[in-house]
Order: sequence, then structure tokens, then C-alpha cells
Amino acid sequence: MIATGGEADGGAAARGPWLPLVLVVALGLAVHGLGSGRAADKAGDALYAAMVYLLLVVVRLRRPRWFPLAVALCWCFAVELLQLSDLPRRAAEVFPLSALVLGSGFDAWDLVAYVVGVVGCAVVVRPGVRAVGVRRGG
Repeated sequence: MIATGGEADGGAAARGPWLPLVLVVALGLAVHGLGSGRAADKAGDALYAAMVYLLLVVVRLRRPRWFPLAVALCWCFAVELLQLSDLPRRAAEVFPLSALVLGSGFDAWDLVAYVVGVVGCAVVVRPGVRAVGVRRGG
């Protein structure tokens, strides 16, 4: 398990969730650039969801540990449902990189990939662990 602070491990506490975030983004870009086929597509979806989750962990909102998980899933599901409309395609015509955030077409299996990505990441990365030397008021 990767902790996001608190352990006396020679510096991992200071890194917090940044290292897992960087790794997930790098893996996601590699899958997007080098992968092909359904497996790569679903891996990319899971990594996208994990990235959203880790971004919320990095922000360190003062919420229960389940909060970033719930918000990440809501975001991913909303983006997927938005793909039932024409908006993502029109946005990609104006700004092609928006397709990385908004996607291009609805696929119900993407919802499964999002759950796997967020829950899997939440199991591996422990958010909410207080960093060494940082006090959180309550």
C-alpha cells in the first residue's frame, strides 16, 4: 500500500499522493499513445478515473476518506453520460485535446472501468494520512 504521508519512511510523507499521481498520468499517456484495442481503451479509462481520484486526494479536502472516491466516480459517470450528447464531439472540433477529458462516445463498459480504476486506486493509495510535521485542525 502506498501511504500519502505520516510514515517515517525517509521522505515518502513529503511526496504524498504526488508520486502515484505522476505514475498514473504517465501510464495513462503511455496507454493512450502506445496501446490499441479494447483492453488498452479500458485500461486508459481506469487510469483516467484513478487520476481524477488522485487529483482530489492531492487537493486534500477536509472530508471523510470516502469523499474523493465518491466525487471521482460522480465526475467520471457524468463525463460518460455527457457523451450521450453531441457536446464532446463539438468541443473536440474546437479544441482536440478536450477529447482526453470529455471522451468521444458513450460505452457502458467505461462505467465499469471507472469503478475499477477509482476503487483500485483507493485500495492502493491511502488518502487522509497526515503528513509528518503538518497539523490539521479540526
